[in-house]
Amino acid sequence: MGTQRINSIVYNDGERQAQVQELVVEAILHIKVNGVAYTTTVRTPGADEALARGLLFTEGLYVDTTTEPTYRRILDPENGELACLEVEVEPEDILKKLENRRSAMASASCGLCGIREPEEVQIYGGPLQFSTKEQLKVEQIPMMMAQMEEQQLLFAATGGCHGAASFSSDATLQFSFEDVGRHNAVDKVIGALLQSGQLDDATYLCISGRISYEIVFKAYQAKIPFIAAVSAPTSLAVATAEQFGLCLLGFCRDNRFTVYANGDHILGIQP
Repeated sequence: MGTQRINSIVYNDGERQAQVQELVVEAILHIKVNGVAYTTTVRTPGADEALARGLLFTEGLYVDTTTEPTYRRILDPENGELACLEVEVEPEDILKKLENRRSAMASASCGLCGIREPEEVQIYGGPLQFSTKEQLKVEQIPMMMAQMEEQQLLFAATGGCHGAASFSSDATLQFSFEDVGRHNAVDKVIGALLQSGQLDDATYLCISGRISYEIVFKAYQAKIPFIAAVSAPTSLAVATAEQFGLCLLGFCRDNRFTVYANGDHILGIQP
């Protein structure tokens, strides 16, 4: 389901060759909450309930960590694929209005696209408080990044998607997902953590691409204090992580990494 084979023509050093290529699937999913249209997103099919669960949690619409919503899957009659996911929760547990929630489709590149009100993308609250067990050891960084990479089977096949993985306080892999959108992969991870009751022990979030503001936003909502990525963060991501107490690492490749915010929670760095 995650890939689709297509015919292509490859030109290499002047030579022409017909090849069958695997592409990552990008498909539209409508999400409704209690019968009200909430958003339309572009994602890679799979773990769609976890995607919706994580999205509603990180956007502050439904933040109950103990009660799982019910889901109804509506299939496209033409191709039999999932077209709409209806989420049902107790009305009194919905913390934001649903009507006119988004004015545009949430694209694979930006999960916050289409949000109407600027205040809905603002982080509220104090900095995360690190516990004594939440200390990242230098040698754990390449180990976690390597484990995430091992889980990226769609990327290995297509080169066209992102990965995200969560690790517990002892750097044990909890969940890993891939998607065409970085934000979708993160929402799937957070949704799976909620569904399994493991969110409280999620300590490290690894990302295969760059770190944007929205990734920091979601990690803060989930109270995951460490973010490590293969690529660079944006300036707003760094400023937000610094302000709200998240440890932010970029360019985590082999035995190298760059600390952008709150590096005092990393053990083993020479002064």
